[in-house]
Amino acid sequence: MMDSTAKTANTSLPAPLMTDVMQTFRATAESGLASAKEALDKMNVVMAEQLLLIRDRYSTAFEGAHNYNTKVMEFAYTNSEASLDFAKRLARVTTPLDFIEFSAEHSRKQFETLTDQTKILAALAQEVALATRSLAKRAPPS
Repeated sequence: MMDSTAKTANTSLPAPLMTDVMQTFRATAESGLASAKEALDKMNVVMAEQLLLIRDRYSTAFEGAHNYNTKVMEFAYTNSEASLDFAKRLARVTTPLDFIEFSAEHSRKQFETLTDQTKILAALAQEVALATRSLAKRAPPS
């Protein structure tokens, strides 16, 4: 009968060979870890640059939008003041000829004013677009 507690074959490596295997494994792991750390450091630098760029873009866009909206509100105030002034002065018109002349003059002035305001708003919008675009061109390669 066979002994059920028979010895199994020794599958472990000799001590010097095991030490070499462990040293090789450790060196490979350390090399891989160093490469991973280097890649992570490079990625962190790129991410930090991208975050700064995004912050600058949003700051530029926000500032531009703020300036644009401020100008729109300024123009709205100016235009409503002009309309009120027109209404007050219109109440003093006594003849149809005065009405026509006054209305034509007011319309001409308002058209000029609106044209100038439109140019200013377009320039503000273009300024923001160009500033944002120039920030995009400064973007580091991904």
